[in-house]
Amino acid sequence: MAEYLVTVKDAACLDQFYADMQFRGYPRTIRKPLSRSTGYELTDEQVKVLKRDSRVLEIELRHPPGVVNKPLGSVNYEPYSILGDFSKLSTTSSNQSDERQWGHIHHAGSTTQRRYGDTPGTVNSTSWNTGTVNDRVDIFNNGKHVDVVIFDQPVSYDHADWISDETGLTRFVQYDWFAMHNSEVIGGLDDDGLASPGSNYTYGTAQQHGSTAYHGTHVCGTVAGRHFGWAKEANIYSINVLSPSAVQTYLTTELAFDYVRAFHRNKPINPMTGFKNPTIINCSYGSGYDLEETYPNGIQASDIYGIYYKGRLYDDGVTPYDGQTGTTTPVGMRGVMSNWSIGEITRLFGARGFEFPYYSASNGADVEDAIADGIVIVKAAGNDDSPRSGDHHKKTSSTLVSNDSNMRDNLLWLDNGWTLYYTREANPYAPGIITVGALTPAVNYNSGNPDPPYGSIPVSFSNRGIDTHVWAAGVYIASVYPPNTSGGYQDTKPGYTPGIDYFRAISGTSMASPQVAGVLACYASGRERFNSADAHRYLQKTSNTTEMFTDNWAKNYPATVRKSLPIDVQANGTDIIVSGQDRARDMVAQTTDNTIRIECLDTLNFTFPQATDHMWRIVKGSSTGLVGSNIIIDDPAQYQHQVVAVEAGGLINWTPGIDDVGFYWLVCGCSLLPNHDNRPNAHTNNHEILIIVDPPGCWDDTMSAGGSSKRLLQVSNTRPATGLMSEWCHEKGNRWGLGHAGLELDHRGNRKNRAILGSGEKLWPRQNTLNNSINGYLPAGDSVFTTAGTHSWTCPTGVTSVCVVAVGGGGAGGPDGHSNTGGAAGGGGLGWKNNISVTPGQSYTVVVGAAGVGGTRDDGDDSYFINNSTVAGLGGKGTDMTSGSGQGEYGGYGGSYIGDGGGNGGRGGEANVGAYEGGGGGAGGYSGNGGNGGGGTGYQTPTEGNPGQDGSGGAGGGGQYGGGFVGGGTDLYGIGPNGTGGNLTSGVRGSDISRTVNPFPGGGGSGAGATGGSGAVRIIWGPNKSFPSNAVIDV
Repeated sequence: MAEYLVTVKDAACLDQFYADMQFRGYPRTIRKPLSRSTGYELTDEQVKVLKRDSRVLEIELRHPPGVVNKPLGSVNYEPYSILGDFSKLSTTSSNQSDERQWGHIHHAGSTTQRRYGDTPGTVNSTSWNTGTVNDRVDIFNNGKHVDVVIFDQPVSYDHADWISDETGLTRFVQYDWFAMHNSEVIGGLDDDGLASPGSNYTYGTAQQHGSTAYHGTHVCGTVAGRHFGWAKEANIYSINVLSPSAVQTYLTTELAFDYVRAFHRNKPINPMTGFKNPTIINCSYGSGYDLEETYPNGIQASDIYGIYYKGRLYDDGVTPYDGQTGTTTPVGMRGVMSNWSIGEITRLFGARGFEFPYYSASNGADVEDAIADGIVIVKAAGNDDSPRSGDHHKKTSSTLVSNDSNMRDNLLWLDNGWTLYYTREANPYAPGIITVGALTPAVNYNSGNPDPPYGSIPVSFSNRGIDTHVWAAGVYIASVYPPNTSGGYQDTKPGYTPGIDYFRAISGTSMASPQVAGVLACYASGRERFNSADAHRYLQKTSNTTEMFTDNWAKNYPATVRKSLPIDVQANGTDIIVSGQDRARDMVAQTTDNTIRIECLDTLNFTFPQATDHMWRIVKGSSTGLVGSNIIIDDPAQYQHQVVAVEAGGLINWTPGIDDVGFYWLVCGCSLLPNHDNRPNAHTNNHEILIIVDPPGCWDDTMSAGGSSKRLLQVSNTRPATGLMSEWCHEKGNRWGLGHAGLELDHRGNRKNRAILGSGEKLWPRQNTLNNSINGYLPAGDSVFTTAGTHSWTCPTGVTSVCVVAVGGGGAGGPDGHSNTGGAAGGGGLGWKNNISVTPGQSYTVVVGAAGVGGTRDDGDDSYFINNSTVAGLGGKGTDMTSGSGQGEYGGYGGSYIGDGGGNGGRGGEANVGAYEGGGGGAGGYSGNGGNGGGGTGYQTPTEGNPGQDGSGGAGGGGQYGGGFVGGGTDLYGIGPNGTGGNLTSGVRGSDISRTVNPFPGGGGSGAGATGGSGAVRIIWGPNKSFPSNAVIDV
């Protein structure tokens, strides 16, 4: 028995799947209502059975061994003392606090400001590789009205860089993720109630966090710091996913995306803009297997049993690594893995180190669904100097096929028994995410055939591949840093507090990712809509593709531009001498280390000045070790080999094909010693030239040939003067946007093109920040108000009619039980009304009724839209102090309603003398009344009482007598199952498929002094939206 995450293909089947699993008796360990993944305890046999279920996408261990989440930053710095405005230096002094990180000028400046040098292909005094420059760049926007969320270590809330220049107030929002969204994210989370992450989310100061916040705080400063960052007016949110022991509450990545999805879905319309703020998440972390304990110095060639690379198997020729595939007979290169160095394996296959990526379908589904909701997610590529590839590049019947030969499926078999997908994109990942690689401060000056003649260079540690969408500055990036942490320096700018505000320059792809997130936040500012498709389109249209040095680390030969390699061969009485150039190096005439290394599809051009003396040939099969006085070279009994090319006219021109990977030898065609066929320049028979034909293209091929993108982050103002440009809609088949959208529809069972617009057939996301009517698109959305008090709702552009449901606040019961004052209060009424006329741009009043405070016997307040005669749910009544039938208190009556339909709240339970107190009444339903609360019985000795009654028409159930039990509330998303009366519990919430025991909204108070549920108002608009039956949450 082990704990697994079961991920289904389509969220629409979840309820039936839950029921089936419960019927089978499988224990559920975690249920996430917003996620397609659910935790269960299963045996191996049960896993096999479930994998045959057509609804199941994947089954994975919930806590796989060896997997850890790590920040993707590396602290590399060298001390320099040169000062200036824009710096490519590490931090060595507080005197540098006024300097700007060089990403600002590199990405917002011009080619001239990037200072590649005035002589292409060289480095001179005009090339800026280190130090500082004094200059000016203009940033086109400031990120105002954009919500950025940092998934990382904690972010301390009291740093001065979070202060708004406009308001003088902090932009850091200490948002209580749990209090605001637990009801949606963890409702019915598991079967025993133990998986809840908590009831309140807390934050910490810089002094409290210290070094536990260095990474998250630094990243946040680059995204949204007012001095070190880009989006200097953006709202800052933080979720700690990396430091369980920190002061700021820790939340696993298993739940973090669900909370932000709930936040994004339920955020109110911004009254300043008339639409919801865009949401951008920065993820400068990655999940991976940490094998340092087994391989402290990284894997070596001898640790590798085999590699599956770009659709081909390579093994060590000895160990059958999976019991089925593999061989004990070496065949060319695929049989001599143990003879290679780890350097060769790294160059050819990208396998190195002791950390390898971990990807899970459950996390991928959460990320994909967040992107489909309209959230933009930016991630760091990682610092393993390795290739990475994602699942949407797998070849299918669709026209979206791989550019990287399915590198996502590359496998590595190790001698510790592990089999790893070592080039797969790590969590977090889903199609539509934006992956960022890191640039080094140095500029290109070392290309033998420069194209371009100058440019920006990826740093050596950055991962890269087809999913590296854009490159940004990532080395020696100065940003906010916590106090009491090694390497930080006091920030001495005016307004920055001694002992709190520090800064430091550090390096990693973790520092590159927030550059992009910050720039995208600036671009999103003031947009009617901003989702992943828009972000990708922006990067595609504005990135600089002419100044990226695509020949990785000055490698001097783009692997897809196949080489023609000249080799000169001569021989003397003892040796074969080779000179010329191969893929590895320039070869001077030498008699040792005569190995020639090429890649298939290259052409070898051998020139033989002594051709008639030797009859040269290229063969498969070495002559080393042959003994005899006169070996006839063409006698297979003496020399087993296969001839692949022969000399003609003093030349051999040989181009190995795609399937010719392996080891070959250049040998003399004469009979071997002693007579050499009586020809001159005889040589010993152990002298031959080894020719290694590598696979078609090393993993770090030129970016322009299907490897990483050539996009250098370039900031430019592309916002149109007026209107919403149609190009913001991503085109059909574009792989960035809804996850698997357009042509890739087979991945998600019933996920269809959400809408087809005009002749261009453009796709809209399931839900995003768009609230405009444009090109025939009818806007749809909702606004939910749950905080007691008076609010203002601004009608979005294009909306002329809305539907509203309002639930009143629950009343308050008596102050205690076991006496004649234990009567309970009534539940709030629920009213709904459709087709209420509204005017775009006009503001309307929304009132949410408060619950009566427990023990006061106060009535609950009314909830309504515009006024209490348009649509309203009236508050439940407090306890009736008139003596009840048993000389105790009567319960309060439930509130009524105003509108097209609805239901009254249930009445509170009566308290008899000496009995337990009554239970609170349930909130009203969409077509029936809330359940009445249970009454206490017994006159002198408490013996027993009545359970609460069930609600009707989707109403909440009444609470059980005794113990402070309150009535159940009613959900706001249309009529659903009736809430059941409490039996030793509070009432179950009405119209809630999760069957939550919760008084919110509108449940009555009990007689034990408990406070019931406050009211709520939900406004919906769009095609086919109405109460009570067409009001589900937008998907």
